[in-house]
Amino acid sequence: MPKILHNEDGIKTVTCMGQDKMTPEDQFEYNCRHAENGDVVACPNELNEKQAILIMEKVENETMNEIPGSSANMRQFDTGATRNTDTDKLDYDGFLCPLVIKRYAEYLNEHRVQADGKLRDSDNWQKGIPIKVYMKSKWRHFMDTWMIFRGYGPVYDSKDNHIITMEEALCGEIFNASGHLHELLKEKLKPRGPQPETIPDVNEHCVNE
Repeated sequence: MPKILHNEDGIKTVTCMGQDKMTPEDQFEYNCRHAENGDVVACPNELNEKQAILIMEKVENETMNEIPGSSANMRQFDTGATRNTDTDKLDYDGFLCPLVIKRYAEYLNEHRVQADGKLRDSDNWQKGIPIKVYMKSKWRHFMDTWMIFRGYGPVYDSKDNHIITMEEALCGEIFNASGHLHELLKEKLKPRGPQPETIPDVNEHCVNE
């Protein structure tokens, strides 16, 4: 938790955990963000006036669109539209890359043909594969990645003897890591305790008015 201190000159400073690891710029920005109206924020000796002004303007520009009095910070756009801030929301657009997702989907599509010649459903893996199987396969694909990375190539596929590329090896790792994680998440979502054998008819519990 931040702690408010006042030095002998009456200048307000703000300290927090790990303050000793902050740069002067970060500490001054932190102080500005946590200061209240009318407070005088101490400027580290390491910063000149120009640097301090730039930091203060940055903080002011980022906070000027917040709607005062709101229980949660809001964003207000030039059009007048408002939205809650998105700082605590999952940013799929930032966390993921369409290039990687597309290449991974292409890899999976290339491997849909089974040994018996039949085409498996795209979500076939979601039916459940033992974690032990994922672990062993993940090691094999990682070894391909490692061999290629170290320059010990070419690396050949054990089935049709084609040369494995780095992209293919990495996609193989992603598949097994994804499947492993999928099994763990499925286990967490399993209902605990005894479950009713049949789903009760909700109409039996409805009262006609």
